[in-house]
Amino acid sequence: MLMLVRRLWRLLHSWWRNDRIRVSPAEGQLLRLMPPCYLIIDGQPVEVVAVRDAGRKHAAAYACRCGAADGLLIVQGGAAKGDPAILWQHQGAVQQLVETQVEVYPTG
Repeated sequence: MLMLVRRLWRLLHSWWRNDRIRVSPAEGQLLRLMPPCYLIIDGQPVEVVAVRDAGRKHAAAYACRCGAADGLLIVQGGAAKGDPAILWQHQGAVQQLVETQVEVYPTG
């Protein structure tokens, strides 16, 4: 019995000390988008067409189609203060967004 308690304690201790990304539910949803998926970004309809390499740990990048133009949505989970958490690159401009500016409409 004592051995079981020790193992449970070690398991709990290792879980507690392990690094975890802490994000809000809305930001977590943005990190798990799977094409085809539809978004509204600042009032504009956007289709997620592919997942791309964000080049950063704990980040996701999505190739998007917005009308006739292409865009790139970059979401960084658990961003530190001062780091942009959501970036929208569209028509040569880069815009920093907050979670409330992106609405997700998954398909399927």
